[in-house]
Amino acid sequence: MVEAANPEVLLEDWANWSGCRGGRVVVAGQLDPAQVVDHLQSECQRMTWSNRTLEPLLPETPADPVQKFIERPLAQVHLVWAWSAPTVHDQHRAAWQVLSRILGASGSGRLFHEVRQKRSLCYAVGGGWAPSDDFGRFMVSAGTTPDRATETVQVVEEVMHGILKDRPAEEEIVRAKEGVLSALTLRRESTAARASVLGNHFTTFGEVWDPKKEVQSIVDVDQAAIDAALSAWAPGSPWAVALGATNPFSEAAT
Repeated sequence: MVEAANPEVLLEDWANWSGCRGGRVVVAGQLDPAQVVDHLQSECQRMTWSNRTLEPLLPETPADPVQKFIERPLAQVHLVWAWSAPTVHDQHRAAWQVLSRILGASGSGRLFHEVRQKRSLCYAVGGGWAPSDDFGRFMVSAGTTPDRATETVQVVEEVMHGILKDRPAEEEIVRAKEGVLSALTLRRESTAARASVLGNHFTTFGEVWDPKKEVQSIVDVDQAAIDAALSAWAPGSPWAVALGATNPFSEAAT
């Protein structure tokens, strides 16, 4: 497939896609910005470049959540959920970064504790807040055996909705903040990662990314901030997909 690829067709497809959907190119190092722009324009003649912050889109109301089962002769049932959640511009953004860790962190999150550690329903389960400019969602994934799939669905959804009543305690918040801060440090160590953050932050928020400001926003998250974020959240029913030999939703719904 790679050998048969036509570079001219690939370039044309990319130009069409990026022209309709937009894209971000970020470079870092000792370079001449004008030469970089000239080179990119010569390689992708049909692309239009600008140095500006993009305005968030105003999408239509999304379709109602659905459950979809895809039957396949597999030994495991693979599950994925998506709950409505705030966008990246939400005023509780820092609190949501911490909540994402509280719920979905591998080894310490509520999902891991309730689904794997406490009930041994599956080997891998986790999730996190996945925001964008225009909409947000909280994604969860799990893989389990057919005989445990229905209970896995029930427990995952109980944990997600349960956090609205069983609010995180101070100890849980402190532990999650430490995890978020550690992840922020690790993700900013490479040149490529820092360049990506700089470009994404500038085009999203219209300002140069300040790591100290981001760290401080996480440090400032307390129980009141978490409560405010949860009080403003109405998760509703999730979009859910199951892939495997048995339908876990038919029994879970009854």
